[in-house]
Amino acid sequence: MFEFQSDYQFWWNLGLLLAFLFAVGVGWYIGFKNGKRPDKQTPLSVVESYYKGLNYLVGGQPEDAVDTFIDALEVNTETFEIHLALGNFLRGRGEVDRAIRIHQNLLARSGMGKSLRDTAHLELARDYLSAGVYDRSERLLEELVIESKELKDLSLKFLLDIYEAEQDWSKALDTADKLRSRSMFFKDRRPEQRYLLSKMAHYHCELVESCEHSLSSEHIQSHLEQALELDDRCVRASLLMAEQALVKTDPEQAIKYVRRVFQQDKEFIPEALGLLSRAYMYLNDSSAHKKDLKHCLSLTPSVSVVLALCELMEKDPGSQALAGEELKNFLQRFPNQKGLLKLIDYELSATHNANKENLFLLQEVLTKIVSERPVYQCQHCGFSGKKLHWKCPSCKQWGMVKMIQGIKGD
Repeated sequence: MFEFQSDYQFWWNLGLLLAFLFAVGVGWYIGFKNGKRPDKQTPLSVVESYYKGLNYLVGGQPEDAVDTFIDALEVNTETFEIHLALGNFLRGRGEVDRAIRIHQNLLARSGMGKSLRDTAHLELARDYLSAGVYDRSERLLEELVIESKELKDLSLKFLLDIYEAEQDWSKALDTADKLRSRSMFFKDRRPEQRYLLSKMAHYHCELVESCEHSLSSEHIQSHLEQALELDDRCVRASLLMAEQALVKTDPEQAIKYVRRVFQQDKEFIPEALGLLSRAYMYLNDSSAHKKDLKHCLSLTPSVSVVLALCELMEKDPGSQALAGEELKNFLQRFPNQKGLLKLIDYELSATHNANKENLFLLQEVLTKIVSERPVYQCQHCGFSGKKLHWKCPSCKQWGMVKMIQGIKGD
């Protein structure tokens, strides 16, 4: 409740500050205009609107004050930036309708240079994008791509946002490729270039997952190979390749792709364990499976890996009794709630009935704790949840959501 009130107070104060600064700007403009052109005084209606706006501001009504000042301030090259900044601020606050009104008002004025009109054009497209009116935003941005050399790159970037929101991965790939080909866009910006290539790799993966039943195996393989050409660290493409290899009953190839995940990003190793297990089940080779799992443990202290190893040991009469010791040794070095829950299972199976009550209670409480906590977290914005999202639902970044590590995670 306190956070909500603090946020509300922050925006209220910011609105008051904005209205005040805008009032100063309007007052300055009126004074400047009168001082510069004494023979042509500002119309009385404008002065009245200005003082009316000040009354709204003093009375604690910043929204009404801003609207009045907008009406009072003439749109021209001298006041363009003030209107533009106000419209962008309102869009940031979620007041998209008012932002659209301001930017449309800028475009309606004659005598504005092409550069200023293109800028207002872009901001109006961003308003529609923010409002979810994708068709209007797309149309405006496509016009800018053709008509404005200066704003072409930004327009392509916002078009990319639209195609991602609409999940039109073919158009997203085409637009990203146009952006990629513009070398000026990436001048001295290598991280942005790498990130665009990473996004394009995900677009190929999205095409495979969304159209898997309508694509031939050759097309699927082509998309995934292109994904890895764009980004050789694309874990998602390797996982999908392993999945496709299993569909074709080619466990050796599936294992090859899973092992590539180990090298690409060790934090995604837990996501590959199920595929690894299925591949070795085809081959009926628990010894090689165990060797791979121990290699994974040498790369990362993952409780998911040690639990998979314990499960494998339970199936082997020769090492069945050692599974609990393996887990206990791991937990002594890397305490973990999920691992402790499995250890309680081992203790329950080895404890006499009279001594099980407390263990059952501990198991019940810990099960509830583990089941309610998030499993994944975005490394960029901190968003957390129980499902792996390749694109963060909060900050919209690609490839940043990973399994939580440590005592409460993996």
